[in-house]
Amino acid sequence: MSTSLDANELATDAVEYIFSLPQEMRNASNNRPGYQQTSGDKKKAQEDALWEEVGEKVYQVKADWVRELYCNLATDDQVAEYLKTSASGYDAETNRWEALPDTPADETELIPPLLQLANRIIAHFHPSFEPGVSRSALGSRNLWLLHDNGEHASHPDIFIKSAGPSFETPHSSERSGDLGYTNVAAVIDARTDATKGDRVEQAAQLAIYCR
Repeated sequence: MSTSLDANELATDAVEYIFSLPQEMRNASNNRPGYQQTSGDKKKAQEDALWEEVGEKVYQVKADWVRELYCNLATDDQVAEYLKTSASGYDAETNRWEALPDTPADETELIPPLLQLANRIIAHFHPSFEPGVSRSALGSRNLWLLHDNGEHASHPDIFIKSAGPSFETPHSSERSGDLGYTNVAAVIDARTDATKGDRVEQAAQLAIYCR
């Protein structure tokens, strides 16, 4: 899902309009989870940049279009076969991941097992990489990822740190410990049913990361 797409730039059968973000959320953006509190002009600049770059309309990109962007994707059959293995940590009979707690007190209890599952998936489908290419799942509430302007930052629960031709160390690496959106391939937010919010809140949260 993305809020930064221009539907006119994509084939009409590739995207589907879902909803628009309420205008009043613009002034409340600094209260969302993952938004770094700033002061004065800096805070206003991040709010304005978010809404200028992302916009208000939310589109869903269809899976077939996304698959065309990447090479060597696992097929549905390969994923199904992986889920049948004990190494995956997935119980096909109960349709649940064994490591995930049944009743977590909050989302922090979800992050360690999700990290383990993500790294298992990476190791299975990409057991080896070319020299200089790597992927690893990391996560911490204390790790803030710099945005490409080198000033704003946010912290997804889990992110896939990446190295290779398509990624680079952030310019302000001394502030971020060599982590930033320039060397992250994907972000994941973990939420319980009690805190997941509705689709509008989820889209607004992810928009901060995707800007």
